[in-house]
Amino acid sequence: GTFTEFAESLKKDPSFFFSSEDELVEGYRALVQRITEKLPHFFAKLPEMPLEVVPKQGGPAAYYFAGTPDGKRPGRFYVNTTRLNERAKYEMPALALHEGVPGHHLQGALALENQDLPRFLRYIEDRRYEFCPARRPLYTAYLEGWALYCEHLGEEMGMYGTPHELFGRLSIEMMRAVRLVVDTGIHHFGWSVERAAAYMEEKTGMAAGECSEECHRYAAWPGQACGYKVGQLAIEEIRQRAEARLGADFDIRSFHELILGAGPLPLDILGQRADAWMAERGGKA
Repeated sequence: GTFTEFAESLKKDPSFFFSSEDELVEGYRALVQRITEKLPHFFAKLPEMPLEVVPKQGGPAAYYFAGTPDGKRPGRFYVNTTRLNERAKYEMPALALHEGVPGHHLQGALALENQDLPRFLRYIEDRRYEFCPARRPLYTAYLEGWALYCEHLGEEMGMYGTPHELFGRLSIEMMRAVRLVVDTGIHHFGWSVERAAAYMEEKTGMAAGECSEECHRYAAWPGQACGYKVGQLAIEEIRQRAEARLGADFDIRSFHELILGAGPLPLDILGQRADAWMAERGGKA
């Protein structure tokens, strides 16, 4: 059958969904623990700040909120526990890698704990979602590009244990690509939110309600949806260059320290840092 037919068949299979909110939250907590155990193989430096999984009624399917500088509040990975029929088990590994570890939590917590960085690069929570698009002092392409890179990194980490979980990752990546079309459609071609949501549902197989929520966000926040994929491609391109230039001397842990070590940056500055890092290690230009 077609992609849409396959996606629809999965959505109708109750074995791919939890029957209670507690099961969903515990499923995410178990995933975060599994990922955390693998992190030392891929990251030389890990944050001291813990990450907790917190249930929430409403909002996105999942999102991250950074901890406080005094350590009183840990990093929080919020999980929407409403509409359990839209919270597919096979999408959970990609979401945990993106919103939790090593995605937003490692980026946010390591920056927060880095006393060498200026305050504006350490603190990312001076923002209010209800004030969108104001109060957004963020380098979206870096922050979200890193989180998307981490979804892909999950394959190397062995976090997609079944074909359905790999399908979940790829379907979410499809959604990121569809965002480029939807964002452009709304803000350049004058698409309505309804048309954008229908297009997104057709191309991704996502639930109708989730597509509607996403497209309302894109309508209020021009360009943000594009930043995800642009940032991911930039970070992956930097890694490919580093692997080609350094050959056997390429070290994944050192590379990740390069990407995360200076806090959120514009992509051109990140590229300059990467070139200098490669040159220091004797990489051929």
